[in-house]
Amino acid sequence: MKKLLILMLSVILTASSGFGQISRKEARKQAREAKKEVRAKEEAKNNAQAKKMIDERHFVLEAIFLSDNTGERVSVASNLNFIVVDGEKGVFQFANGNSVGYNGLGGETVKGNVRNYKYSVDSKGVYNVDFQISSSLGTIFVHMTVTGSSLKAEATVQGNFSARLNYTGNLVPISQSRIYEGSSSN
Repeated sequence: MKKLLILMLSVILTASSGFGQISRKEARKQAREAKKEVRAKEEAKNNAQAKKMIDERHFVLEAIFLSDNTGERVSVASNLNFIVVDGEKGVFQFANGNSVGYNGLGGETVKGNVRNYKYSVDSKGVYNVDFQISSSLGTIFVHMTVTGSSLKAEATVQGNFSARLNYTGNLVPISQSRIYEGSSSN
């Protein structure tokens, strides 16, 4: 009885395997098309999220890399190195987390009011955002470039001096951010 059952199953499986079969080439093509659709949906979602964050002035640029005037680039902790715009308030912080520093984290934290906030978007969905953070320590000028489809962002921060600090990272909503803010100098 067992042999008969096994024989019947193998005949059924062999007979049905030839129906509806597609070639490997066709399967790869379908997989690529499915990936493209998923990527397009993800990019559309990111574009809408970027527009909302930038329009409403509620975002955090969490830096993965920092670089200076010379272009020397270092990997950093994104929860300690960030730029926040929360409506009319702004925070700029850099820290290494290994030493004390002005903010208790081995760096500097500056809080202030966001002034002269303006942005533009090009046909490819790239945002150029400019604003200033005014504090008792002076004014910090920020120029950001955000790719809407991926939420990747770069920012150049400059004070009333010639030194610049460049942030490279991701733009995230404040509610999803995992930043740790040090003590403010102002």
